Amino acid sequence: MPAGLTRLSQLDEGTKATVVDICATDPAIIRKLMALGVLPGASVTPLQLRPAVLCRVGYTQIAMDLEIANAIAVLPQGEGPSDREEVG
Repeated sequence: MPAGLTRLSQLDEGTKATVVDICATDPAIIRKLMALGVLPGASVTPLQLRPAVLCRVGYTQIAMDLEIANAIAVLPQGEGPSDREEVG
């Protein structure tokens, strides 16, 4: 994976990131994620990582299993305090 990129499942809770690629091999999963707004350029924030990954995309919260979250390549949007959301 190129420098700076990581998987959605590897982010800390509350860390904002930008979707770079969806690496799933199942076209149905790709279509579903895109229909929910998870597409390259979208801003995502993981709110919970276990037992399922819960993330915010725009004004929507989406739950997905770890396998799907592993297929979403993201670029964290910085490391400053303003780039983290309060999770609670």
